[in-house]
Amino acid sequence: MLSLDAPVIAVLWLAALEHTHRLHLPSVFYTGLFVATWLVYALDRTADADADSRLAKHGLSARHAFHTRHRFLLYRLFVPACAAYLLWAALWQVPQALVVQGLGLSLLGTLYLACFAARERGPLRSFLLLLAIVIGLVLVATMPLPLWRRMAFAFALVLAASSVARGRADNRWSLVLPKEMAAALLFVLGTSAGVHFWCDGAHGFLCVETWMLWAVAALNMIGISCAESTHGLPPAHGSLLQHYPRLNAYYPSAALGIALLAGTVLWQARAGAHPDGVDGMAAMSLLASCLLGLLHHYRAQINPSTYRTLADLALLLALPLVWWV
Repeated sequence: MLSLDAPVIAVLWLAALEHTHRLHLPSVFYTGLFVATWLVYALDRTADADADSRLAKHGLSARHAFHTRHRFLLYRLFVPACAAYLLWAALWQVPQALVVQGLGLSLLGTLYLACFAARERGPLRSFLLLLAIVIGLVLVATMPLPLWRRMAFAFALVLAASSVARGRADNRWSLVLPKEMAAALLFVLGTSAGVHFWCDGAHGFLCVETWMLWAVAALNMIGISCAESTHGLPPAHGSLLQHYPRLNAYYPSAALGIALLAGTVLWQARAGAHPDGVDGMAAMSLLASCLLGLLHHYRAQINPSTYRTLADLALLLALPLVWWV
């Protein structure tokens, strides 16, 4: 109910990445990641409960009901406190180049919330779009581009946000990047940014590690959607199941495919074909995808809330392989 599952996974994944790359990150990297992840998930669940008609029809889950019941504390106390902490960390604790990456992720996260969670017209949607404009303008101002190009980018950003604000989010564009894939990508980019910033060119923003973690995180979220669908709950707005209702039948094949790809990367990494650190994350991805595939097989016997907990636990049970490998 407290939305602590995702922040805990993010922090432990960061610790695993730190170990594989033999780094020693400041504690502010962990606390900042925990706070930022919790903030996005708490806002997502609160806004989702307001906008999602399927929840109103079938009843709020415990986590949605909790955030809806305590929205006053969330909006008036916890959100400002978390934002103030993240601002303090960005201004005085984090390298400037990493802050620029963080601004880009913040922009994507804000747009994600506006499009998938707060998609109906209302104060929260207006605030998120205004925040996206502010973050985007700050990001544009930091770009090493001529003034006229920065002004063109800023104008395009304001125009796009204003256009989106006039109506309800269109569900058709989620065919390009469904909710589960978008959330998984943001989660992995945010988790790995603090480590890959200090790595050499072999570990960029979208390196082999990022692709593997994205696949496992997406498999986790899609599995949760499949479990909810099995128990009669309609797919969420923008979910992959809205466009591919038979995804339940293909999920085991997807889990097996990701496990085989992770196994191939692990074999290549042990042979020296990949940079250091890739073998541990490949082993973790291999075991996690197998556990998620096995869990999916028993989804009909597990209620959705328990399934969600077990799916998150599958990601954590595979982590010790990073230290062992």
